[in-house]
Amino acid sequence: MACEAAALAAATDISRIVVRDDHFGYVALTDWPAGSATLNAAGEPMPIVGINTLIATCRESLLIARKLHSATMTELALADLAACKKTAALLNHACEESLAASSSKRPIDRDGAVVDAYAEAKQAFDAAAPYLNEYNKLAGLKVELGSLDGFASSGIALPAAAELAEVESGACNSGNYDGFVNIPVCGSDFYFAGLAEQTSLCSKKKFRPLSVPARPCSAVLVSATISNSTLKNSASNEPATNQSKPGLQVFASAAALPGKNPDLTNPPMFVLSFPNGMAEEDFSLAKILQEGAIHSPMVETQRVQGGDYPDELSASLVRDSALGDMSLSDLGAKGLFDWLRACRGKVRMESLLARVNEPLLDCDKEDPRKIFVLTVDPTGNVRTAAAKEFTSETILDGQNFAISYDAEIGDSKWTVSLRDQVSNLSLSEAKHAGRCLVDNQCVGLVETVYPKDGLAVALQFAAPH
Repeated sequence: MACEAAALAAATDISRIVVRDDHFGYVALTDWPAGSATLNAAGEPMPIVGINTLIATCRESLLIARKLHSATMTELALADLAACKKTAALLNHACEESLAASSSKRPIDRDGAVVDAYAEAKQAFDAAAPYLNEYNKLAGLKVELGSLDGFASSGIALPAAAELAEVESGACNSGNYDGFVNIPVCGSDFYFAGLAEQTSLCSKKKFRPLSVPARPCSAVLVSATISNSTLKNSASNEPATNQSKPGLQVFASAAALPGKNPDLTNPPMFVLSFPNGMAEEDFSLAKILQEGAIHSPMVETQRVQGGDYPDELSASLVRDSALGDMSLSDLGAKGLFDWLRACRGKVRMESLLARVNEPLLDCDKEDPRKIFVLTVDPTGNVRTAAAKEFTSETILDGQNFAISYDAEIGDSKWTVSLRDQVSNLSLSEAKHAGRCLVDNQCVGLVETVYPKDGLAVALQFAAPH
């Protein structure tokens, strides 16, 4: 019972650990709301993303990339997968530091408090073991991080029916991905951490110590040894003395899994605007993604540095050497990918694939100035709403902008621009770190339906000539 209490305490504690990741921002075993210590460079609170949420989003993006035959989205998803593995290793290391009996650097939680899971486990053990005294002593307490060889849920729902999500029946239960097993896509391995509905005991016989740093681990095993100095030595019939080894040792162990938290963030907006009228009546997002469907010279990608552009005098646009020049379809694919990542796996694949291929004009045939806002409802379905005005032109610090002045659509050339506010999630390179700010400029949306959405990506087709 004392081991069980210690295992539950340790599992609860490691779920609080937050690491600062170079690629994804603040990450934990499970999703958390922003804390007083999880701020971006602008001082804005940043929610913490769970490692399973990251992995699920990356897996869904890779599936969608293949369905849309997008090499750009595939490349971006594989880059995120590589980053996810580094993040998992970072998080595993932080958990091990917290579970170690002694450590020079304990991790912290979202409010900056030190997370000493070993101390919490020891305290829980002592509280549940009233028999400890000068004769019955705790001779050893070890707390390990690992996985389970057997069923454990990830707590993350599949983004589509199992067949479309390419998940075998043995790798999902109750509509969720399984934890600690490989659920591959396109030749790439995907492992999820195991998380319970609430912190719970699990089978200690199925516990396996951490062996692959890049695979997220969340199971905790507590092993304890009690020594009694008054009973007979197990190796002889003689009573134990002060000079002899303890007369009796009792060994016990227990394992537990952390509980999961819901992701309370709201999926942001993807905006397509045609301030001078529609380019074509049957224009759809699929046309932007199809290589060569819109003829345009290669476009230079730019990144904002020094602040929000053009709101701050110190801000400027510079060439993004990492991205270089891209085709218009590649830019559209990158915008769609970054939006999906900002939605944190909440998008239903069936709905997205349908919206990509549907003509935008089906949404609203009244106003000649067409502004379409793609949002995600609580069920994961992608909705298209028509807005009457969208005036914000700000590009956030560290994020991307690109513009083509000669994109051929039909018999005209159009100016096509991309503002990607969620391209860069780095806390050190982007002041807002990809945080979708609440947008107050989009007039015409029903506020009671989407009151908290922020702008993620904006594609504009303007000034035909």
